[in-house]
Amino acid sequence: IDLRRARTFHAPRIRRAAPMPLRADGARVRRSALHSGRRHAGVARDRRRAPADLSEHFALADFARQGLALIAGLPAVYGLYASLPRFIASLWGSSRHLSTGPVAIVSFLTLTSIVPLAAPGSPEFIAMAATLALLVGIIYFLMGIFRMGAAIQFVPHSVIEGFSSAGAVMILVSQIPTFLGLSIHQYDTLIENILEILFNLGDLSWLSLIVGVVALILLFLAKRLQKTFPGALVVLAFGILVAYIFHLGAYGIPLVRTVPSSLPFPMWPALSPIIIFALLPKA
Repeated sequence: IDLRRARTFHAPRIRRAAPMPLRADGARVRRSALHSGRRHAGVARDRRRAPADLSEHFALADFARQGLALIAGLPAVYGLYASLPRFIASLWGSSRHLSTGPVAIVSFLTLTSIVPLAAPGSPEFIAMAATLALLVGIIYFLMGIFRMGAAIQFVPHSVIEGFSSAGAVMILVSQIPTFLGLSIHQYDTLIENILEILFNLGDLSWLSLIVGVVALILLFLAKRLQKTFPGALVVLAFGILVAYIFHLGAYGIPLVRTVPSSLPFPMWPALSPIIIFALLPKA
């Protein structure tokens, strides 16, 4: 053995393939799903999940989305209209990290942004909500074109947590009047809403309070069951059945009642310069 050659000898490096990442359900993500341009931000197209995505869409669209529309100050049927993009997105891919439909915090921000300008549920309010959605979409599109998504890295995590916690508290306060059967004016600040609720406590509906308490108890009991059990959906369906059998609407319980069976005629939102300049900072 020539020792001089042995000193200069280097063993060949073995390149190991990086381990494939795991999804939330423990399955491996294919490399083609990582490098394809159609799969980004946690969206991996998996045909095996298509039936589950579609069933989830149809299960939630008729119920939960209507409640989100009411939080936004819109008629309940607009929750169904807003769920159509979610259905379209479920055909192109699935994601455990992104929400393609309306969420509670966005619905509440829509309410607080427009309530100083128009009464919730009025035609003016609905037109302004469409204008606000259009402005937000344009801003999102421009941020994507100029790759401004990295700016979120400069926002401290504590600020995001504080925003989420404050939004949850404000959404909770905004639903107390419905829980108590009160019909009050909605404001864009938390203190004004709390004072308005306190001033109108004498007009609360005891039947609405009983229905709300029973629904909460059933929801807490449903949490003790398996995680795959749709407790909220079952409680909601049970409430609809009870309201239909006992005609709770005749006793002052607010109901969604008749839902239009067809889509509205498409029309341009309110594009008045005054409205645009009023909603642009809120967008």
